[in-house]
Amino acid sequence: MYYVVSQKEKCLNSQPITASFIKEDSSLKNINLSNRVKYHPDQLIILEGDKIECLYEIISGTVRLYKILNDGRRFITNFCTKGDIIGLPTGGNYFHSVEAVSKTTVRYYNMGQIKKMMETEPGFAQDIVHMAHNRLNDACEQMITLARKNPEERVATFLLNYPKWSSVSNPENFIINIPMSRLDIADHLGLTQETVCRVLSKFKREGLIELLRSDQLILKKRKELSECAKLSDEDLNTSPRSFKKAYNMCGDRYPADTGPAKMPQGQSHLQPS
Repeated sequence: MYYVVSQKEKCLNSQPITASFIKEDSSLKNINLSNRVKYHPDQLIILEGDKIECLYEIISGTVRLYKILNDGRRFITNFCTKGDIIGLPTGGNYFHSVEAVSKTTVRYYNMGQIKKMMETEPGFAQDIVHMAHNRLNDACEQMITLARKNPEERVATFLLNYPKWSSVSNPENFIINIPMSRLDIADHLGLTQETVCRVLSKFKREGLIELLRSDQLILKKRKELSECAKLSDEDLNTSPRSFKKAYNMCGDRYPADTGPAKMPQGQSHLQPS
């Protein structure tokens, strides 16, 4: 069942569910912090310009963050998926609109309680800052991609950054899920839908990828793709969220989406974003 809940209702009607990024020994672990809401594809989650009242953690699915330009065109600034936090910073107004790309479940947190934790638990505040830093790093990478790379380099970069927005269906064969449409990819890379399709077809002919379905492919030659994208091995290994995504792909964080798992001893409050 999918339904729409207003920002005010979300923050007032929260249930006593332990937040997944709060340590088990936290004094606030049992406070009324969070609730879950399910969204169907293309359903609006956040509207740009609304006052920030909740912080959202994606439990399952994929969302798009976007802005509508003055001429009506859409620009997708980022894709986020399981384990990502949206709604930063913790004050002011939302910078982007957010829509579900696929069936998505999010857990939202009352911003008043989040701020209380930031004041009383230094480690939690540090994690929020770390996440904001990584989000800025993502924005810088996107600016470089749009400003200095040609269409083939942009698409190759997008595919190699799959840990930021996708999951691996079959690790042995490197089958990557692509939940977004070709139009979504085009609006993210500043290209046309036809150009994205043309570049993917070229990569397929050259044996760099294998298209299984419209929403699945295999990265067959990552080295050649990285050369096309003008990325070094160090660039790939230091992707801001690559470790977090690899951790999530193993199912260690949200087993069967039945609720948050206990964080290992010494685990940070929040996974890097």
